[in-house]
Amino acid sequence: MGAAGSVGAAGSVGAAGSVGAAGSVGAVDSVMLLSSRGGSRFGGSIGEPTSPAIMTDGALRLRPRPADVLNWESPQTHPRRQERRMPERDGNHHHDTPDTGYLLDNQQSEAGIRFGALSELFDPVTFRHVDAVGLTEGMRVWEVGAGGPSVPLGLAARVGTTGEVLCTDIDVSWVRDLDRPHVEVRQHDVAADPPPPGGFDLVHARLVLVHVVDRAEALRRMVRALRPGGVLLLEDADPGLQPLLCPDEYGPEQRLANRLRNGFRELMAARGADLAYGRTLPRLLREAGLDDVQADAYFPITSPACTVLEAATVRQIRGRLVAAGIATDADIDRHLANVATGRLDLATSPLVSAWGRRPAPKGRYSLAGGTAAPEARDMNPFLETDRLTLRAFTEADADGLCALDRDPEVMRFITGGLPTSPEVVRTRTVPRLLHTYPHFGTRGYWAAEEKATGTFLGWFEFCPLEDRSPFVVELGYRLNRAAWDRGYATEGSRALIDKGFRELGVERVTANTMAVNTRSRSVMEKSGLSFLRAFTGDWPDPIEGSEHGEVEYELTRADWEKRGTQA
Repeated sequence: MGAAGSVGAAGSVGAAGSVGAAGSVGAVDSVMLLSSRGGSRFGGSIGEPTSPAIMTDGALRLRPRPADVLNWESPQTHPRRQERRMPERDGNHHHDTPDTGYLLDNQQSEAGIRFGALSELFDPVTFRHVDAVGLTEGMRVWEVGAGGPSVPLGLAARVGTTGEVLCTDIDVSWVRDLDRPHVEVRQHDVAADPPPPGGFDLVHARLVLVHVVDRAEALRRMVRALRPGGVLLLEDADPGLQPLLCPDEYGPEQRLANRLRNGFRELMAARGADLAYGRTLPRLLREAGLDDVQADAYFPITSPACTVLEAATVRQIRGRLVAAGIATDADIDRHLANVATGRLDLATSPLVSAWGRRPAPKGRYSLAGGTAAPEARDMNPFLETDRLTLRAFTEADADGLCALDRDPEVMRFITGGLPTSPEVVRTRTVPRLLHTYPHFGTRGYWAAEEKATGTFLGWFEFCPLEDRSPFVVELGYRLNRAAWDRGYATEGSRALIDKGFRELGVERVTANTMAVNTRSRSVMEKSGLSFLRAFTGDWPDPIEGSEHGEVEYELTRADWEKRGTQA
């Protein structure tokens, strides 16, 4: 029976498991994990039976179906959001005193003023770091807690029309109307919602996590959203490092300002803000598994923007300060008058900027690191198991590929036994096998050799269904008959699945094959996949057994992690 197929994978970054926890290696893994009936002979997109199809490499290739993309919950219907930030629209004298919720509500008119002042103060700092980590055209960015428009627009200018910027926040009022074809705005709770799919070169959040109660979970989700080699840049305040609004406290005006600022911080702490969070960022990034962690801090001693920021902030929280007994209306009026004179030297809390890189295998593409030359990639194996070596293809492998595809038994569940012509192998197959996926950071197809002898056995596939996303990945193999009944298919497939979940941002592995291909289905199960569905297709080139339809199997990250803990 045949020895070719494809398995797919999709999803978010991070987590560990163990190789080989899906069962023992047996003789039946000589067969393909997938026939090309549900995708392409070389791992094309899996599709519904009614999906539009195109011909590639002389094979039917179906367009991706929506289910192959991680189902990211629509934030518009999330039940918790209305509890987390309640509108405060009744002006400067709001005396309601709930002890939960975001203190500086984005729906108040002062929010826009605050965003403008924060932009003037901190955008130069943010973009100094963004430029230093190497953000450039064509890259993909997730801006978490976008707030105002200045950072999203600056990021969009750097990635250009070939890149993407995703802006998320619980309240997107101030960025909803950003009119850029490569900028997407989504309502999203970073601590409660799944991370957006697709894999990001840069994830950035400024003055966000200090206000999030479950900031540890939010951080985990942002790390998971990084593709290998991607950078997480977090910028957050540390009021404990510099607690004064007026560091030079020489008169009653400065003492009043500092008393009100202390009260503001008390209100923040009561709502779960960590006033010493900024200083912990380097440690937290290292504990999250990031490499090359660095950090610095910045705060202005005085600036016109600090004056604007302070006036807007006090007007926004005035009612809270009065209701908590921190200040009277007269105190606040006097402070606002002092601020309006422009003679107070007003500072901010230090903004701690920390950044780290998600590890990438040697030779992998990474932000600010470029891509290793093809010859460098070819010198080192992509993956080794006890008995197999998976290495990058070269054009010199064409003869071996032609011999592989001439065997009618190898091609039985692919073409019904028909061979692939040498011309197709050299002009279509080889270029595909040499392709590097930029947002996956590596090749997608690997020559399989017997580790002990160096004998060419065929190939394994582990490539994204979309060039711009590492989450939907198709795993497959095609092995010559000399490699059948020796457990190679399961051994290689398990190792690729584990590498994908550990290092490459995989979230979901899918596989389909003909329903009658019981040996292939057994390999799927031994590789850890479970039956998902049966379906039928109207194939233009039906082969024996196709009248019984197709089956699809899957392995999710959650199931893979559970399997690892139980092993």
